[in-house]
Amino acid sequence: MAEPIDLDQAKAQLRVDHGDEDDLITGLIQAAREWVENYTGLILVQRNVTETFDSLCKAQRLDAWPIEADASVSIAYLDGGGIQQELTDVRLLAGKRPARISAAIGAAWPTIYSADDAVAVTVQAGYPTAEAVPWALKQAILLHIQAMYDQGSLGSAEEAALKSLCWPFVRITV
Repeated sequence: MAEPIDLDQAKAQLRVDHGDEDDLITGLIQAAREWVENYTGLILVQRNVTETFDSLCKAQRLDAWPIEADASVSIAYLDGGGIQQELTDVRLLAGKRPARISAAIGAAWPTIYSADDAVAVTVQAGYPTAEAVPWALKQAILLHIQAMYDQGSLGSAEEAALKSLCWPFVRITV
């Protein structure tokens, strides 16, 4: 999937009408998107995300969000003999944040005895299209691009504005 803000949108924000700095601006788009993803915990560009756990319990919370209800999920782990196994009886509960995985109805998770991060859960996460990304997050990306292009860094006022735009999307954990 493409970035939530494309090169033409970024150049319009910056009032740049030449192609001399396209590589720089493309890098700023990616850096700004990554800043928003890190601050909010959201995945803006749809991709496979792998999270690791030391075991499986009845329902495991996933950090990745958003996740479509029909997203593909795979779980890999090492069995007691050190052989890689894959679970296919997985139920994805993606109606609200955080999404959860659990054993399919009528199935049970295997007992896993191994080291930390022994279970790798890979799920397709992120907004399905650039148009699906909330406008406030796109504005944050544009503001970040503008500050980095003009000043080379974020000032305190820019950072406060970015956080204000992103705040409604930040996952609060208790």
